[in-house]
Order: sequence, then structure tokens, then C-alpha cells
Amino acid sequence: GNSTEKDVNRQVYKSLSELNTEEVCEWFSSIGLQKCLPFIREAQLCGADLASVDSTTLDILHIITLEDREQLLSAIYNELHPPSTMTRTLDSMLGPDNVETFTATLASMTKSK
Repeated sequence: GNSTEKDVNRQVYKSLSELNTEEVCEWFSSIGLQKCLPFIREAQLCGADLASVDSTTLDILHIITLEDREQLLSAIYNELHPPSTMTRTLDSMLGPDNVETFTATLASMTKSK
């Protein structure tokens, strides 16, 4: 099956919350928010701060415009929920009323392994 492939990816990519300050700077550069780098270094922000981002963190980063905020938050969201085929399926099922369907599907996926 694909399980070996997934394990390889897991080792290559550190999860967002494990990044140190310098890696956070690299990550910000990769999403086009280089202007935040001095603030990240000054506040010594690490990945855990981003994983639990709140308005205080956004203030520290001087993320003021809606555009920057959306860019950052969607990038963080994608890091925490990497788009795989399974999550795409889940997203399409996860309407507000679909929790039961979701639970049932999850149960059947677990059984079929």
C-alpha cells in the first residue's frame, strides 16, 4: 500500500509547531511574507506560536491588512491540515449536518485497513 510513502513525507516535513525561529523565517519567505522576518526574529517566534496563532501574534507580526491576514492564516491552515485525498473527501462531507456521516465513514475506513 501507500503507507511507506506517507511515512517518508512525515519525516521530511517538520510540522509547523516544531519549527524554530529561523525555520519560521524561511517558511514566511516561502509564503511571500518576508516583511514579517524582522518581527519574527525580534519576538523569537517559533512554530508553536503560529500553530496557535491569535490576534496578539498577528500584532507582533504587524499583519494588519485583511489580505496579509488571509494569506498567513490560510497558509497556516494548510500546514496544519495538508491537502491529501482523504482530507479533500472529508472537507466535502463535513457540512454542518454531516458529522454522523463523517463518523460512520471514518469508522468504515478504519475497519477496511
